Amino acid sequence: MLYSNIVKASRAMPKRALSNDLFIKEYNIDTNSEWVETMTGIKQRYFVEDVSELNQLACQAASEVSSEIKVDGIIVASSTSGYHFPGISQIVHKYLDLDKHARAIDVNVACNGFMIALSIADSWIKHEGLENVIVIGAEAMSSILDMSDRSTCCLFGDGAGAVLLSKSNERGFVSFDHMVLSQRCDTLVAKKHIEMNGRAVFENSIKAFEEVILNALVKACKSVEDVDLFVLHQANARIFKSLAKQMCLDESKIPFFAANFANTSAATIPMALSLSDFENKTVVLAGFGAGFTTTAGVLSYAGI
Repeated sequence: MLYSNIVKASRAMPKRALSNDLFIKEYNIDTNSEWVETMTGIKQRYFVEDVSELNQLACQAASEVSSEIKVDGIIVASSTSGYHFPGISQIVHKYLDLDKHARAIDVNVACNGFMIALSIADSWIKHEGLENVIVIGAEAMSSILDMSDRSTCCLFGDGAGAVLLSKSNERGFVSFDHMVLSQRCDTLVAKKHIEMNGRAVFENSIKAFEEVILNALVKACKSVEDVDLFVLHQANARIFKSLAKQMCLDESKIPFFAANFANTSAATIPMALSLSDFENKTVVLAGFGAGFTTTAGVLSYAGI
């Protein structure tokens, strides 16, 4: 049986770190650090200086997972690259000096972008003969924030994360599940700035996470009890606690890393993986993003 397995994970952060206090002071936000941390679990975030720094971060994250490996493809998930074209994937392709036959595409699915990209890379490996694909999430969310809206601007940060997805005969993704809740797509949009109905996003994300995770586990012939680690989109701590309660999960199995980098949209899952001990474990990865789209994947050993 052929699988696609996450072999390595990395992250790259902007130089500019902003604690809640610094962020509130610099942008004159109508709130305080205690409110932000209590409501979101976020203590700091990183902001890029401009889009060129985001490209550098994506290249750095990709470089860290690709040393001495022949890369067959790159997929970058980003909604905030700053360019209509070229895509960040082509910029990374050039930076790594890849062969012209190595693929490079970008996807724009907001916070669920990395999971969509991961499922495409999985298909490339299982069905099209590729052996090593780098999947990247890279976002400059600071570029689309309205700093007068504390309900959104406090939630987001910038950064990049990457994984190396490689062919394996023993361990890898045994299932994916996707859902599109398009009837509620108008509750989270970005034109010039992010506009969000926070309550609707909160309620829909918990329901969608539970449904898509359970669907993926059923496809994999596994139960919640079989899972050692849940690596979920890092939106805010309240969603994690509510989901743990809803699904009767041990909170230690769904670690929240975004306290120190906030919601970096498509970059959060690979960044979280870079901070996780995911080797030799059954892992569920799941994302939820504007649209609304949601995707879950089960990473495990064959027959276990």
